[in-house]
Amino acid sequence: MVYIVSGPSCSGKSTFVRSPMAARTSCLCPSVPVFYPARAYQTQTIPSGPCFFHYNILRPAALRRKRTGLTSHCTDFCADKAWRVVSHASRPKTAIVLVINKTTLRQRMVQRGRVGENFIFNIFNPRYKSARWTELLDSVDLAALYAAWFDELRDLGINATILDASNPSYRKMDVNTLDLSTLNA
Repeated sequence: MVYIVSGPSCSGKSTFVRSPMAARTSCLCPSVPVFYPARAYQTQTIPSGPCFFHYNILRPAALRRKRTGLTSHCTDFCADKAWRVVSHASRPKTAIVLVINKTTLRQRMVQRGRVGENFIFNIFNPRYKSARWTELLDSVDLAALYAAWFDELRDLGINATILDASNPSYRKMDVNTLDLSTLNA
């Protein structure tokens, strides 16, 4: 089983994967590997055993901005080669979506100093590019981004558990009662 732990940059994906809640939500042991988009992009494969896939849903916007300077239509997840590798794999998948509002995300982005996935970039403890990510976050309709992500998962038949990432209790949320309009505040 591939557990797709998803949310924007600084939503707490790495923190969640290391938390006891990850084991309770996924029934996977804490030593299960975490698989990152850079590895999917490089190898065009996913691990054969159970794993967490650490996915930043702002990636399509970041990739589009890098290529064209624009962030419009930033919800085209299939434009992300790494996502295509995972989403088209014939392995069972389920998603854990960490939901958080723009204000809290922005605060976390400004406070973050380092990137945790240093082994992927072959750099020891690289700096987090907070100005780049906050600028990108400011240009995105976060509610529309989450709505598109939920649609993407639904269209691919991937069940999702939605968790409130604004505090460490990770309260479960229901997609049908979630008021996405509050996320842009």
